Amino acid sequence: MQSTPINNSEFLSYLSKNSEDEITRLVWGILTYNALVYIHFGLAITGVLPLWTFCIAVPMYVARWMIGLHEALHIVKLEDTNSLIMLHLLLITPISLGYREIRDIHMRHHAYTLTENDPDIYHLRGNMLSGFILATFSPEISAYYWIRDKGVDKTLLLGMVLRLTLFCIFVGSLGWLSLWYFIPVRLAYGTCMFAISFPLHRKDGAYGTFTPNFGAWLETVMELYAGGAALNTLKYHDIHHDYPRISAQKLPVARYHYKPKRSSLAISSMELN
Repeated sequence: MQSTPINNSEFLSYLSKNSEDEITRLVWGILTYNALVYIHFGLAITGVLPLWTFCIAVPMYVARWMIGLHEALHIVKLEDTNSLIMLHLLLITPISLGYREIRDIHMRHHAYTLTENDPDIYHLRGNMLSGFILATFSPEISAYYWIRDKGVDKTLLLGMVLRLTLFCIFVGSLGWLSLWYFIPVRLAYGTCMFAISFPLHRKDGAYGTFTPNFGAWLETVMELYAGGAALNTLKYHDIHHDYPRISAQKLPVARYHYKPKRSSLAISSMELN
């Protein structure tokens, strides 16, 4: 008796389903890595650990926090999102958006990828240097565009006031010592934003959704430091754009059943300049 062949589309839809346990682990991961940033910094400024250990460890915390947050944007319904995650409490800048706004921006990036309506297009244009600089300052730039285009409602205002208050307390309490926090955290954030955007959507002057080839040695280092979820999101970003609800850990399996939905993954750079 012959077995029924696996329907690729149905299997990818199956992979897109996430159990309550998977979502719970995802949420706790986000909260844990957010907390580790502050715990490690606290241990560093009190002399329990050298300050340089924070500079080395914080990119690992931020990368794992950010990739978890990115996954939650797709997998967890807005109304079901954990309250602490909604507040977006990784302090980077005095003026910042909350999770709700960041989720809206990212959903529009997926809906209008590499078009004039893509809210991330500003840091995908230009060259690698400009892309890195703009990605690094994306919290402020995104806040500016959001307020310019959508204004400020009560929810955003309350969140912004809370984050600004915490920022002022943080800086007021630590003074110049706070730079040991803000510089490495900002650089880690900018590097992660750049890594998940520019090299995945730009290649040889063309725009598209590309799959980088890091090589076995670099992949091993990246997985140990940033985590398997981060590595998979970079390696299988083409699949992620077509099936954004497939969790990062399942993307390698999805590769064997995936065919691009779009007729072309790359467009001429001339169309966006």
